[in-house]
Amino acid sequence: MAVDKRGRKLPKGIQQRYDGYEARPMIKGKRYLVHGKTIAEVQQEVAELKYKLAHGLFVEKKKVTFGEWFDTWIQEYKKRRVKTGTLVSYQKYYNGCIKQRFGTTYITDIRGEHIQKLYNDLAREDYAISSIKIVSAVLNGCFSQALKNGLIERNPIDAATLPRQTEKKTRQALTKEQQELFMAYAKDSYFYNFFAVMLRTGMRSGEMRGLKYADIDKRLRVAVGVWYDKTKSVPFSKEIFNPEAE
Repeated sequence: MAVDKRGRKLPKGIQQRYDGYEARPMIKGKRYLVHGKTIAEVQQEVAELKYKLAHGLFVEKKKVTFGEWFDTWIQEYKKRRVKTGTLVSYQKYYNGCIKQRFGTTYITDIRGEHIQKLYNDLAREDYAISSIKIVSAVLNGCFSQALKNGLIERNPIDAATLPRQTEKKTRQALTKEQQELFMAYAKDSYFYNFFAVMLRTGMRSGEMRGLKYADIDKRLRVAVGVWYDKTKSVPFSKEIFNPEAE
């Protein structure tokens, strides 16, 4: 006979789990899983399961992988409600942090300890707490909608805790002397102009890579780019190019 964490005997067929109790009754040669916060809830769930099976009312939940559900969540619940940049961010964190771990796992099989391990792994890999919070937001959004749709009975996010905020490392910008030394070394590099524009405008790598020659207005010394549904103008100093040149 199973016992709980305090050593008390549990009713036959019931065992304790991280968020309550569960039973795995075998009915007509098939194993079923039911769980609840209390022993009474589990016993009630087992009784209801047997009744539904006996009267043909039981509908088995469809097995859906997290990856399949993520695609549905994005297309049906988020695509027309959030900005394009937000969708891109969701997809980025799913591909980079979630897909490899949960993509092919059935959504009903993901538990709180799996989410906790993901948080801890990301923290060990030096992901910023802000990034881990975005991962958590994506997971929570998916699981919350799955719960509403009856695909799962509990949101496993509720059983996990985000890691503590660690002290941020201060980023040190290059001094003017260091910039000049860097550009001197890069003088013969194919990327010399790329580095020159970045240093003199403060543009990010992604912004530079998306910049086209047609985006640059030589007369006004301004570069205009489009970032998702926004535009951004970046002033160019006379050091970057000769405004009289063709």
